[in-house]
Amino acid sequence: MLHLSASCKYYLHRQPADMRKGFDSLSGLVTSELRMNVLSGAVFIFINKKHNQVKLPSWKGDGFAMQATLVIFDSFYNFSLCKQWFSTIF
Repeated sequence: MLHLSASCKYYLHRQPADMRKGFDSLSGLVTSELRMNVLSGAVFIFINKKHNQVKLPSWKGDGFAMQATLVIFDSFYNFSLCKQWFSTIF
């Protein structure tokens, strides 16, 4: 389960991501596009083109953890709230 914490770093991938991608492909995006180390312990946020699915891969010291969710509500409204929330909190 993902717990939001000020001690953890969160990074939003701004381009839409293909939600069929798994750990390896999303790790490749972190390395190539975000230019970050996927093993840093940070949580990386990937959202699909419709803004109704989210994947949050992170390294937990002994392996990857991936949270995924399907947003049921109005996708544009929720995505706007998500961007505002992450820009103000983190």
